[in-house]
Amino acid sequence: MEARLEIYRKILAVIYIFLIGFFALLCLQSGDDSGALSGNVSEMVAELFGLTNTEELARYLRKLIGHFGFFCFFGLISSLLYLTFIKLKVWIRIIISVSSGFIYIFITEFGFQMIAINRGPSMNDVLLDFSGFMIFSVITYAFYFIFRFIKLKKLYKNEKARRIFFIVVGIAYGLLLITNIALSVINGTTSSKVSSSVSQVVIDTVPGTGNKTVSTSDNTTQQFLRKLIGHFGYFALLGAVSYLFYTNIKKIKIKWRHLINIIAGVGFAFISEYIFQAMVVSRSARFNDVIINSSGFLLMTIFMLFIISSIKLILKEDDSKIF
Repeated sequence: MEARLEIYRKILAVIYIFLIGFFALLCLQSGDDSGALSGNVSEMVAELFGLTNTEELARYLRKLIGHFGFFCFFGLISSLLYLTFIKLKVWIRIIISVSSGFIYIFITEFGFQMIAINRGPSMNDVLLDFSGFMIFSVITYAFYFIFRFIKLKKLYKNEKARRIFFIVVGIAYGLLLITNIALSVINGTTSSKVSSSVSQVVIDTVPGTGNKTVSTSDNTTQQFLRKLIGHFGYFALLGAVSYLFYTNIKKIKIKWRHLINIIAGVGFAFISEYIFQAMVVSRSARFNDVIINSSGFLLMTIFMLFIISSIKLILKEDDSKIF
Protein backbone atom coordinates (compact mmCIF):
# COMPACT_ATOMS: atom_id res chain seq x y z
CA MET A 1 0.00 0.00 0.00
CA GLU A 2 2.91 2.35 0.71
CA ALA A 3 4.12 1.71 -2.84
CA ARG A 4 0.74 2.83 -4.21
CA LEU A 5 0.88 6.02 -2.17
CA GLU A 6 4.43 6.68 -3.39
CA ILE A 7 3.36 6.25 -7.02
CA TYR A 8 0.37 8.51 -6.43
CA ARG A 9 2.63 11.17 -4.86
CA LYS A 10 4.93 11.11 -7.89
CA ILE A 11 1.98 11.51 -10.27
CA LEU A 12 0.69 14.49 -8.28
CA ALA A 13 4.20 15.97 -8.18
CA VAL A 14 4.48 15.79 -11.98
CA ILE A 15 1.09 17.51 -12.39
CA TYR A 16 2.04 20.10 -9.74
CA ILE A 17 5.33 20.98 -11.46
CA PHE A 18 3.64 21.09 -14.86
CA LEU A 19 1.00 23.54 -13.59
CA ILE A 20 3.68 25.77 -12.04
CA GLY A 21 5.64 25.90 -15.30
CA PHE A 22 2.56 26.28 -17.51
CA PHE A 23 1.14 29.27 -15.63
CA ALA A 24 4.59 30.86 -15.36
CA LEU A 25 4.90 30.75 -19.16
CA LEU A 26 1.45 32.32 -19.53
CA CYS A 27 2.47 35.12 -17.16
CA LEU A 28 5.62 35.81 -19.19
CA GLN A 29 3.62 36.28 -22.40
CA SER A 30 3.43 39.80 -23.79
CA GLY A 31 0.22 41.75 -23.37
CA ASP A 32 -0.66 41.29 -27.05
CA ASP A 33 -0.11 37.52 -26.99
CA SER A 34 -2.02 37.16 -23.76
CA GLY A 35 -4.89 39.21 -25.15
CA ALA A 36 -4.99 37.12 -28.32
CA LEU A 37 -5.11 33.91 -26.28
CA SER A 38 -7.93 35.28 -24.13
CA GLY A 39 -9.82 36.23 -27.28
CA ASN A 40 -9.49 32.73 -28.72
CA VAL A 41 -10.69 31.12 -25.49
CA SER A 42 -13.56 33.61 -25.29
CA GLU A 43 -14.60 32.77 -28.84
CA MET A 44 -14.63 29.03 -28.07
CA VAL A 45 -16.67 29.49 -24.88
CA ALA A 46 -19.10 31.88 -26.61
CA GLU A 47 -19.69 29.30 -29.34
CA LEU A 48 -20.26 26.54 -26.77
CA PHE A 49 -22.67 28.65 -24.74
CA GLY A 50 -24.41 30.06 -27.82
CA LEU A 51 -23.41 33.67 -27.07
CA THR A 52 -21.98 36.65 -28.91
CA ASN A 53 -18.26 37.06 -28.27
CA THR A 54 -17.53 40.50 -26.77
CA GLU A 55 -14.57 42.21 -25.08
CA GLU A 56 -16.57 42.28 -21.86
CA LEU A 57 -17.09 38.51 -22.00
CA ALA A 58 -13.39 37.95 -22.74
CA ARG A 59 -12.47 40.08 -19.70
CA TYR A 60 -14.64 38.01 -17.34
CA LEU A 61 -13.49 34.72 -18.81
CA ARG A 62 -9.89 35.80 -18.32
CA LYS A 63 -10.59 36.37 -14.62
CA LEU A 64 -12.91 33.41 -13.98
CA ILE A 65 -11.03 30.77 -16.01
CA GLY A 66 -7.48 32.09 -16.41
CA HIS A 67 -7.15 33.14 -12.79
CA PHE A 68 -9.84 31.79 -10.46
CA GLY A 69 -10.47 28.52 -12.31
CA PHE A 70 -6.82 27.64 -12.81
CA PHE A 71 -5.98 28.18 -9.15
CA CYS A 72 -9.00 26.16 -8.03
CA PHE A 73 -7.42 23.17 -9.77
CA PHE A 74 -3.94 24.12 -8.57
CA GLY A 75 -5.24 24.31 -4.98
CA LEU A 76 -6.73 20.83 -5.31
CA ILE A 77 -3.49 19.29 -6.61
CA SER A 78 -1.32 21.17 -4.10
CA SER A 79 -3.38 20.17 -1.06
CA LEU A 80 -3.53 16.51 -2.14
CA LEU A 81 0.20 16.43 -2.91
CA TYR A 82 1.28 17.76 0.48
CA LEU A 83 -1.22 15.50 2.28
CA THR A 84 0.68 12.50 0.89
CA PHE A 85 3.68 13.41 3.05
CA ILE A 86 2.23 11.36 5.91
CA LYS A 87 5.36 11.51 8.09
CA LEU A 88 4.65 15.18 8.75
CA LYS A 89 1.95 16.35 11.14
CA VAL A 90 -1.23 17.41 9.36
CA TRP A 91 -1.04 21.09 10.33
CA ILE A 92 2.49 21.33 8.91
CA ARG A 93 1.33 19.87 5.57
CA ILE A 94 -1.49 22.38 5.40
CA ILE A 95 0.76 25.34 6.24
CA ILE A 96 3.32 24.31 3.60
CA SER A 97 0.63 23.93 0.90
CA VAL A 98 -1.14 27.23 1.65
CA SER A 99 2.03 29.29 2.11
CA SER A 100 3.73 27.90 -1.01
CA GLY A 101 0.54 28.54 -2.98
CA PHE A 102 0.38 32.17 -1.89
CA ILE A 103 4.09 32.73 -2.54
CA TYR A 104 3.77 31.31 -6.05
CA ILE A 105 0.69 33.45 -6.78
CA PHE A 106 2.49 36.57 -5.57
CA ILE A 107 5.59 35.77 -7.65
CA THR A 108 3.55 35.22 -10.83
CA GLU A 109 1.95 38.66 -10.47
CA PHE A 110 4.73 40.80 -9.03
CA GLY A 111 7.62 38.89 -10.56
CA PHE A 112 6.80 37.37 -13.95
CA GLN A 113 4.11 39.80 -15.08
CA MET A 114 6.14 42.80 -13.99
CA ILE A 115 8.89 41.90 -16.48
CA ALA A 116 6.51 40.82 -19.26
CA ILE A 117 6.04 43.28 -22.16
CA ASN A 118 2.93 45.47 -21.93
CA ARG A 119 1.75 43.80 -18.72
CA GLY A 120 1.76 44.72 -15.07
CA PRO A 121 0.98 43.23 -11.64
CA SER A 122 -2.43 43.47 -10.00
CA MET A 123 -3.22 42.90 -6.33
CA ASN A 124 -6.81 42.18 -7.38
CA ASP A 125 -5.54 39.21 -9.39
CA VAL A 126 -3.52 37.98 -6.41
CA LEU A 127 -6.69 38.02 -4.29
CA LEU A 128 -8.73 36.31 -7.02
CA ASP A 129 -6.08 33.62 -7.58
CA PHE A 130 -5.66 32.96 -3.87
CA SER A 131 -9.45 32.78 -3.42
CA GLY A 132 -9.65 29.99 -6.00
CA PHE A 133 -6.65 28.24 -4.46
CA MET A 134 -8.12 28.38 -0.94
CA ILE A 135 -11.65 27.34 -1.91
CA PHE A 136 -10.53 24.03 -3.35
CA SER A 137 -7.91 23.58 -0.65
CA VAL A 138 -10.60 23.96 2.01
CA ILE A 139 -12.84 21.50 0.14
CA THR A 140 -9.98 18.99 0.02
CA TYR A 141 -9.19 19.38 3.71
CA ALA A 142 -12.89 19.10 4.57
CA PHE A 143 -13.01 15.72 2.80
CA TYR A 144 -9.78 14.71 4.54
CA PHE A 145 -10.99 15.51 8.06
CA ILE A 146 -14.46 14.02 7.47
CA PHE A 147 -13.01 10.72 6.26
CA ARG A 148 -10.37 10.82 9.01
CA PHE A 149 -13.16 11.15 11.58
CA ILE A 150 -15.07 8.28 9.95
CA LYS A 151 -11.92 6.14 10.08
CA LEU A 152 -11.13 6.94 13.73
CA LYS A 153 -14.71 6.37 14.91
CA LYS A 154 -15.15 3.38 12.55
CA LEU A 155 -18.45 4.85 11.37
CA TYR A 156 -18.22 2.86 8.12
CA LYS A 157 -19.13 -0.19 10.27
CA ASN A 158 -22.03 1.61 11.98
CA GLU A 159 -25.21 0.69 10.11
CA LYS A 160 -27.30 3.32 11.91
CA ALA A 161 -24.87 6.11 10.94
CA ARG A 162 -24.81 4.89 7.32
CA ARG A 163 -28.61 4.81 7.20
CA ILE A 164 -28.94 8.34 8.62
CA PHE A 165 -26.36 9.64 6.13
CA PHE A 166 -28.20 7.98 3.24
CA ILE A 167 -31.53 9.53 4.32
CA VAL A 168 -30.02 13.03 4.71
CA VAL A 169 -28.33 12.84 1.30
CA GLY A 170 -31.54 11.49 -0.23
CA ILE A 171 -33.52 14.44 1.11
CA ALA A 172 -30.93 16.90 -0.23
CA TYR A 173 -30.99 15.13 -3.60
CA GLY A 174 -34.78 15.31 -3.76
CA LEU A 175 -34.81 19.01 -2.83
CA LEU A 176 -32.31 19.81 -5.60
CA LEU A 177 -34.42 17.97 -8.17
CA ILE A 178 -37.60 19.74 -7.05
CA THR A 179 -35.85 23.13 -7.06
CA ASN A 180 -34.58 22.58 -10.59
CA ILE A 181 -38.05 21.60 -11.79
CA ALA A 182 -39.52 24.72 -10.14
CA LEU A 183 -36.91 26.96 -11.80
CA SER A 184 -37.49 25.25 -15.16
CA VAL A 185 -41.26 25.87 -15.20
CA ILE A 186 -41.27 29.56 -14.23
CA ASN A 187 -42.00 31.96 -17.08
CA GLY A 188 -39.26 33.62 -19.10
CA THR A 189 -39.72 37.10 -17.61
CA THR A 190 -39.34 35.92 -14.01
CA SER A 191 -36.43 33.67 -14.93
CA SER A 192 -34.67 36.59 -16.63
CA LYS A 193 -35.13 38.86 -13.58
CA VAL A 194 -33.70 36.24 -11.23
CA SER A 195 -30.75 35.62 -13.56
CA SER A 196 -30.04 39.35 -13.89
CA SER A 197 -30.00 39.84 -10.11
CA VAL A 198 -27.67 36.90 -9.51
CA SER A 199 -25.42 37.89 -12.41
CA GLN A 200 -25.05 41.45 -11.15
CA VAL A 201 -24.01 40.18 -7.71
CA VAL A 202 -21.27 38.06 -9.33
CA ILE A 203 -20.19 40.96 -11.56
CA ASP A 204 -19.89 43.23 -8.52
CA THR A 205 -17.89 40.55 -6.68
CA VAL A 206 -15.24 39.70 -9.29
CA PRO A 207 -12.35 42.14 -8.77
CA GLY A 208 -10.45 43.89 -11.51
CA THR A 209 -12.95 43.48 -14.32
CA GLY A 210 -13.52 47.14 -15.01
CA ASN A 211 -17.12 48.14 -15.77
CA LYS A 212 -19.45 46.97 -13.01
CA THR A 213 -22.70 47.70 -14.82
CA VAL A 214 -24.03 45.40 -17.50
CA SER A 215 -26.76 46.90 -19.63
CA THR A 216 -29.85 44.86 -20.40
CA SER A 217 -29.44 45.66 -24.09
CA ASP A 218 -25.95 44.15 -24.22
CA ASN A 219 -26.25 41.35 -21.67
CA THR A 220 -23.77 38.80 -23.02
CA THR A 221 -22.00 38.58 -19.66
CA GLN A 222 -25.29 38.07 -17.84
CA GLN A 223 -26.24 35.30 -20.25
CA PHE A 224 -22.86 33.65 -19.73
CA LEU A 225 -23.19 33.81 -15.94
CA ARG A 226 -26.70 32.44 -16.24
CA LYS A 227 -25.32 29.42 -18.10
CA LEU A 228 -22.31 29.10 -15.79
CA ILE A 229 -24.19 29.32 -12.49
CA GLY A 230 -27.79 28.37 -13.28
CA HIS A 231 -26.91 25.46 -15.57
CA PHE A 232 -23.31 24.25 -15.17
CA GLY A 233 -22.96 25.19 -11.50
CA TYR A 234 -26.36 23.89 -10.41
CA PHE A 235 -25.82 20.54 -12.12
CA ALA A 236 -22.32 20.34 -10.62
CA LEU A 237 -23.90 20.66 -7.17
CA LEU A 238 -26.53 18.09 -8.16
CA GLY A 239 -23.71 15.82 -9.36
CA ALA A 240 -21.97 15.94 -5.96
CA VAL A 241 -25.12 15.05 -4.02
CA SER A 242 -26.19 12.48 -6.61
CA TYR A 243 -22.79 10.78 -6.38
CA LEU A 244 -23.08 10.48 -2.59
CA PHE A 245 -26.63 9.16 -2.92
CA TYR A 246 -26.18 6.48 -5.59
CA THR A 247 -22.76 5.24 -4.47
CA ASN A 248 -24.20 4.52 -1.02
CA ILE A 249 -26.99 2.28 -2.29
CA LYS A 250 -26.35 -1.19 -0.95
CA LYS A 251 -26.78 -4.58 -2.65
CA ILE A 252 -25.67 -3.18 -6.02
CA LYS A 253 -22.16 -3.55 -7.40
CA ILE A 254 -20.20 -0.29 -7.31
CA LYS A 255 -19.77 -0.14 -11.10
CA TRP A 256 -23.55 -0.29 -11.54
CA ARG A 257 -24.05 2.45 -8.93
CA HIS A 258 -21.76 4.74 -10.94
CA LEU A 259 -23.57 3.88 -14.17
CA ILE A 260 -27.01 4.51 -12.62
CA ASN A 261 -25.76 7.84 -11.25
CA ILE A 262 -24.52 8.99 -14.68
CA ILE A 263 -27.69 7.87 -16.50
CA ALA A 264 -29.89 9.59 -13.89
CA GLY A 265 -27.91 12.85 -14.08
CA VAL A 266 -27.69 13.13 -17.86
CA GLY A 267 -31.29 11.93 -18.20
CA PHE A 268 -32.54 14.61 -15.82
CA ALA A 269 -30.55 17.26 -17.71
CA PHE A 270 -32.42 16.23 -20.87
CA ILE A 271 -35.84 16.01 -19.18
CA SER A 272 -35.55 19.38 -17.42
CA GLU A 273 -34.81 21.04 -20.75
CA TYR A 274 -37.03 19.21 -23.25
CA ILE A 275 -40.04 18.49 -21.02
CA PHE A 276 -40.30 20.98 -18.18
CA GLN A 277 -38.81 24.03 -19.89
CA ALA A 278 -40.24 23.29 -23.34
CA MET A 279 -43.81 23.57 -22.09
CA VAL A 280 -43.33 27.01 -20.49
CA VAL A 281 -44.49 30.17 -22.28
CA SER A 282 -41.64 32.40 -23.57
CA ARG A 283 -39.03 29.69 -22.91
CA SER A 284 -37.64 27.01 -25.19
CA ALA A 285 -35.47 23.92 -25.01
CA ARG A 286 -31.83 24.22 -26.09
CA PHE A 287 -29.56 21.25 -26.74
CA ASN A 288 -26.57 23.48 -25.81
CA ASP A 289 -28.03 23.75 -22.31
CA VAL A 290 -28.35 19.97 -22.08
CA ILE A 291 -24.64 19.73 -22.95
CA ILE A 292 -23.73 22.39 -20.37
CA ASN A 293 -25.87 20.76 -17.66
CA SER A 294 -24.47 17.30 -18.40
CA SER A 295 -20.91 18.66 -18.43
CA GLY A 296 -21.32 20.18 -14.96
CA PHE A 297 -22.80 16.93 -13.65
CA LEU A 298 -20.16 14.66 -15.21
CA LEU A 299 -17.20 16.86 -14.21
CA MET A 300 -18.41 16.89 -10.60
CA THR A 301 -18.87 13.12 -10.73
CA ILE A 302 -15.24 12.76 -11.86
CA PHE A 303 -14.14 15.23 -9.18
CA MET A 304 -15.98 13.33 -6.42
CA LEU A 305 -14.54 10.00 -7.56
CA PHE A 306 -11.04 11.49 -7.75
CA ILE A 307 -10.98 13.29 -4.42
CA ILE A 308 -12.70 10.55 -2.40
CA SER A 309 -10.44 7.86 -3.87
CA SER A 310 -7.39 10.08 -3.20
CA ILE A 311 -8.32 10.78 0.42
CA LYS A 312 -9.05 7.10 1.11
CA LEU A 313 -5.66 6.12 -0.35
CA ILE A 314 -3.86 8.69 1.82
CA LEU A 315 -5.72 7.73 5.01
CA LYS A 316 -4.90 4.04 4.63
CA GLU A 317 -1.32 4.95 5.53
CA ASP A 318 -1.82 8.20 7.44
CA ASP A 319 -1.81 7.73 11.22
CA SER A 320 0.01 10.96 12.05
CA LYS A 321 -1.27 13.50 14.55
CA ILE A 322 -2.98 16.72 13.51
CA PHE A 323 -0.85 18.89 15.85
